[in-house]
Amino acid sequence: MSASDGRPQPQCLDAALAYAERGWPVLPLHTLDGRDCSCNDSQCVRVGKHPRTPHGVKDATTDAAQIRRWWAATPTANLGIATGAAAGLVTLDVDPRHGGLDSFWRLQEQHGALPTCPIAVTGGGGRHLLFGHPGGVVRCRTNIAPGIDVRGDGGYIVAPPSLHASGNRYQWVETHHPDRTPLPPLPTWLVSEEGDPAAEDEAPVGQRIHEGTRNSTLAEPVSAMLRTSKPGD
Repeated sequence: MSASDGRPQPQCLDAALAYAERGWPVLPLHTLDGRDCSCNDSQCVRVGKHPRTPHGVKDATTDAAQIRRWWAATPTANLGIATGAAAGLVTLDVDPRHGGLDSFWRLQEQHGALPTCPIAVTGGGGRHLLFGHPGGVVRCRTNIAPGIDVRGDGGYIVAPPSLHASGNRYQWVETHHPDRTPLPPLPTWLVSEEGDPAAEDEAPVGQRIHEGTRNSTLAEPVSAMLRTSKPGD
C-alpha cells in the first residue's frame, strides 16, 4: 500500500518497537481502507483512530513478540501509545480547529510557560505535547479549555507515523523529537480536576507571562507548535 503521492507508506512496526523500548506500551489501531476505516463501519467517526484489539487500550504492551504478531497480522495498522502511569506519560492534546492555540496562549499566560517537551504534529494539524507522569492517577479530561484535552491514565494517543483520514501522517517535530527532548515533569496545574483553568481569580502555578514577554518566553515550544499548522485533529 502506498501514500496518495506514490511514495512508499512508512511502516508502523519499527516505530512501535522503538516506542516499546522506551517503556511506552503500544497497540495497533485501525487505518484507512480506501477512504473508509478498516473497521468496515461506513459510519465510523473515529476513522483510523480506534483499537483493533479486543480490549482496546488495556491490551497495550511493550512485549516485542506480541507487537510483531499484531503487525504481521495487519501490516498497515495505525499505531497507538497508551498514556498513564504504566507508560510514565501524560499528553496535552491541542486542537487548533476548536480554538486550541488561543487556549494554549491563555493557559500559559495564566499559569506560566510550559517546559520544552516532545511534540508531535497530528495528521489533522493538531499537536500532542508529551510530559512525564507524576505518579498517582491523572485522569483523562476533555476541554480543560476550548480545544485542549489531557490524555492520562486509561487513555492513548495516535502516534507517528500513523495515517490520518486526511491522508497526512502523524509526525514528530524534528527539534522536539523524543530522541532529542526528554519528557519534562507534568506541570501541576494540568492535573487539577476542578475549576475553570481560565478563571481570573485562580492562583497561578509558576510565573505569569506578561504580554510584552510572551514571544521570547514561549518562542521555542510555540514556534514548533505553529510549524505547518493545519485544521485540528
